[in-house]
Amino acid sequence: MRAQEEAPALVVVGAALGTGRWLAEHLLPHAAWSSVTLVDSKTTKTSLRSQSWRLAAGRPIVFGESVETPEGDRLVVEGTREPLPLPSGPTVVWFALPPAVLQNAVAEVLPLLDASATVVVAANRLAPALETARAASAGRPLVGVHALFDATVPSLAGQILYVVPDTGAAAPDWLATAVASAGGILKTGTAERHDETMALVQQLAHRVLADFADAVTSSELDLEEDVWAARTPLFETLFGLAVRVLDSRDSTVAAEELARIRDRFPGSLFDTIRGTAAAAVAAAQSKRLALARLRRSGELVGLRVLGDSRVRVGRIEALGSTSVTLEELMVGPVGSAALLSGPGIANAARLGLAGRPKATTFGLGHVEPVTGAALEELLDRVLAHLNRDVRFLVPESVAGDGVLEVVRGTRGVRDCAVIDEVVRTGQRSIVIRMSIRADLDPSAVIESLQERVAAAYRWPAGATRALARPVDRVVYLGPAGTFSEDAAARAASALAASAPIDALPTFDDVLAAIGDGAIGVLPVSSSASGLVSRSISAMLDARNRPVAGGMVDVAVRFDAYAARGMSLEHLRGATVFSHPQALAQCSAFIRRWGLDARPVASTAAALEHAAAGDRVVALAGAGKGAAFGLEVLEREVDDLSGSITRFLILGPEGAFGDVPRGSRPTLRRVWIGSGRSAASALLTGGPGFDELLADGEGRWLLVSSRLDDAHEPAPDGAVLLGDVPWSPRTPVVRA
Repeated sequence: MRAQEEAPALVVVGAALGTGRWLAEHLLPHAAWSSVTLVDSKTTKTSLRSQSWRLAAGRPIVFGESVETPEGDRLVVEGTREPLPLPSGPTVVWFALPPAVLQNAVAEVLPLLDASATVVVAANRLAPALETARAASAGRPLVGVHALFDATVPSLAGQILYVVPDTGAAAPDWLATAVASAGGILKTGTAERHDETMALVQQLAHRVLADFADAVTSSELDLEEDVWAARTPLFETLFGLAVRVLDSRDSTVAAEELARIRDRFPGSLFDTIRGTAAAAVAAAQSKRLALARLRRSGELVGLRVLGDSRVRVGRIEALGSTSVTLEELMVGPVGSAALLSGPGIANAARLGLAGRPKATTFGLGHVEPVTGAALEELLDRVLAHLNRDVRFLVPESVAGDGVLEVVRGTRGVRDCAVIDEVVRTGQRSIVIRMSIRADLDPSAVIESLQERVAAAYRWPAGATRALARPVDRVVYLGPAGTFSEDAAARAASALAASAPIDALPTFDDVLAAIGDGAIGVLPVSSSASGLVSRSISAMLDARNRPVAGGMVDVAVRFDAYAARGMSLEHLRGATVFSHPQALAQCSAFIRRWGLDARPVASTAAALEHAAAGDRVVALAGAGKGAAFGLEVLEREVDDLSGSITRFLILGPEGAFGDVPRGSRPTLRRVWIGSGRSAASALLTGGPGFDELLADGEGRWLLVSSRLDDAHEPAPDGAVLLGDVPWSPRTPVVRA
């Protein structure tokens, strides 16, 4: 079918009831139409406008009716006397009417449409219906259609539509596409062959079943107490089908005869047997319906051939009324096989498995579909598994068994075991060895598992005192895309959710901006490298010294990024950009792939380089590449098991209010300074918890539990930043 703007208009005549209503609901929405016009006779007493129409979705729709006037039949807008506006240009007009009124409807409607309009006629006997339409079509393309089911089925999936093209052997492309999209089965042929076939499969079947019902109901036995109460399974099925014929609007047996037989049923027995018939028909069609849904969705399915222990795995390529064609995708022996589809293709190459998909046709009666949990169990048993060692970084208090609890039970993953655990300050590195099924992308599975573990054990946002006055921005050391930005975002989330975060170029700029409605964050310590000396120096030298009101921990982890579609195999020997500290922390990864390391001012700058070049790798924090259109090549490429950088939340004097009740035991007094003598004076102030970080040039950070010396003057070289909610270790937060 052509694009939406080039699609033809649709006109359905006889849309209110029966076949026309069913086709408008279940088939025609699967084709593209520029507009829709639905028409029926006023005598049907069924309003088109009052019904819900899937055809109306995204398309203009008009409702019309044919009314009798002294001058003859006229088409008007439903419920009015205004002439019905019919579309001009390319149009498909579909007639779904009883044979008695088809001739008049065709003669009334076709002269009002474009000379190129395609005429479609739905009927049980197509040869006479097409002959009737041909007489008025004036050479327009003509198609006959017969739905080989009644209007009670809930969809076209697995059902057969018999199509008779007036010229040529193929159905129109738009119709074939719509049938396939709806999950139906298309059968084509000539009008004569169709009618000869229907004389057997429909007319004879209806006649025999009606005669069977006539014989049963006219016997002298009580229909309910004698016959139905003593039914056999075969009789129940046949009698149910006979009742279905009696209740069908499309029966080929005269309506008067059917009504006469129906009247012999006592009480609610007719409805009881009709329900039995519906269940029997649904059971008979269940396999074909299931395969139709699988073909429509394109998902994997197994087919077990009766009498054969093997299961063929692939996708349904074609489905007919008596056969199914499977594109077989599995190659290799049981336990070491692979699927030649999606990620399985690359995995098959890694496993040394060769082959091509092949199409195999089976009789519907000789196969059983294998889906759902049964298919998953089969794939687990038959397919090869690829071994991978995966590292997870979690809060220090999470043991390996806690990560295993999250990882186990994942689809396509088995044989999970912890092979390594390393604990560093605030963080734990856990390596789990696992086997990943060969039809899955190992990188995608690993990424999904790491996201699940991160969601299960979240890092806390930090601890802070409440603000004493409103804040209109949060400042940090830029550029954007760095770990400092993460810290600023957490501080804003905890204290001022609506405040923007602003990147500034230097530590001094951040400190100068604090005040007048702004707070900021600065890094003070790293679990990997200790004191952040430049930050301490900037605070000691600041003209207006800040006050600390809280802290934020940021897990530092480096991922490798590159342009979409690239892989590390293609990028061996390429240039890698990042901040000098990141390059130093990822030296093993750089050596492993022979990368040419180039330092830049920030990890954000590295991402910009990778976004601008094809053979460029960038090292940056987790989740930072998406904004630049980059993909993760490998996660957690740093040499160490991970580290945590602690940031202080800083504000001007009086920025932070009182500590919430009950949190005083978590408070720590935070000092910074320069020189051993100042630190020694504070350390000898009495018993208490102390944490001291210092660098080789005499700068230090002291965290003390002694909160009762607030009025003592600070030693020379020491600066009190304030009483701060403090956590000496990063706790776990279970999602």
